[in-house]
Amino acid sequence: MFGRRNILKQACLVLMFLFPGTMAPASDKGHSCFQIDENEAPDASISACTEAIASGLEGEALAKAHLARGVAHRELGHLDQSVSDLERSLEIVSDTGTQRMLAWTYREQGRYSEAEDLYTDVLRKDDHWQGWLSRCVVRTDMGAFEAALSDCEEAEKQTTSPDIMFFKGRSLLELNRPRDAFVTVEPGLAMPDINGRLFEIAAIGLWNSGQYQRALETAKRGLEIYPADPDILWFLSQAEGQ
Repeated sequence: MFGRRNILKQACLVLMFLFPGTMAPASDKGHSCFQIDENEAPDASISACTEAIASGLEGEALAKAHLARGVAHRELGHLDQSVSDLERSLEIVSDTGTQRMLAWTYREQGRYSEAEDLYTDVLRKDDHWQGWLSRCVVRTDMGAFEAALSDCEEAEKQTTSPDIMFFKGRSLLELNRPRDAFVTVEPGLAMPDINGRLFEIAAIGLWNSGQYQRALETAKRGLEIYPADPDILWFLSQAEGQ
């Protein structure tokens, strides 16, 4: 019986950016801090927002400047600085979008319990599928697969996406429910995706259900769409060696 490799693909790198916050636009729109795209030009954003923060901004404008600088730091991999700015932004203005971003940054630091707690707080205020999916991912990181499955199922009630299918399918595999894992990801095999992750889940689900030939065919079909995908290649190397 196959288990997945101890590799969790970064399937949701942009989760926090896909769902904007509720913070109102900053009042001082003339400052370059609020005009620079912090993802596209993080160094310039940090410089401009540092200047803006030092200029005496107050209220939501100050919170937005810290938020922008926090995003820019995160883009550059400066996770400690990002957390500091995001936490400061939340001290000024409570905002679920900023909370999501901070929770995801906690996750990237390996602070899974803090990320889980923050997502739980967000979900009390906003029952959006993005929060359910994000907490599902964190709980998958923690190995809490029953809880992760429940969260992904909540997200699935509102929408469907390859991300939801992947993390739900992965949890089902870990819970030794291979047939359900395959059924979960099968509709996504025809969807555009970032890589062959759903084909890998599907192939393992089929193999562990005793459908060996179909598993091999599914993996090879995935490899045609995603050439040299490392996880599909890993599956084939293991399956064809048995």
